[in-house]
Amino acid sequence: IHYPGNYIRTAIWEGALHGQSAFTIWVWDRSEDGYMLADNILTRPEAVESAGRTSLDLERLADYLVHFPRSSSRVALLHSRTSKLLSQTYLQELKKAYEGLNFLWIPVKFITERQILAGKLDGFRLLVVPAADYVREEAFQAVVKYARSGGKVFATGEAFRFDQHGRERDLSSEFPELKLIKDNPRLWAANINPEVM
Repeated sequence: IHYPGNYIRTAIWEGALHGQSAFTIWVWDRSEDGYMLADNILTRPEAVESAGRTSLDLERLADYLVHFPRSSSRVALLHSRTSKLLSQTYLQELKKAYEGLNFLWIPVKFITERQILAGKLDGFRLLVVPAADYVREEAFQAVVKYARSGGKVFATGEAFRFDQHGRERDLSSEFPELKLIKDNPRLWAANINPEVM
């Protein structure tokens, strides 16, 4: 597989900006005839140059780069173990949400249902809930309390529809403030108000 130099440079930079402190490029060659070895990164000068120059740039700018992943985030992304186990689409939607926030350069931290119950949601201005259909009842109540005390909740799909036992919630009465983005979840990031960040 051929990866152009710009791809290699971008991949290394993105890793560094998101907290990756080291990287390794290796050759996984197991063929007897050497064919696989002929197409590896070490036989492509553009790839070697890109990796080398990027490594030197990261070394030169290290004192500045260490601050990027340490920056505080005001956006939490719900990582629901309950939905992970019970929902068919949750992990795909979680990945889309994480990628969308990263491509918008919005610093984001994951928060679990346990962390919400421990009161750690209070440090965030926005909770993003990407189609987490199943959420523990106690965590759901904590999110409702968070929203009613001024926190913002952005949810897509059928978020909060069921508790951990599969019992359906009546969101219109339990959480009327919640506005779900259902029509086109791929465009959810465009609906986040920048003032919340």
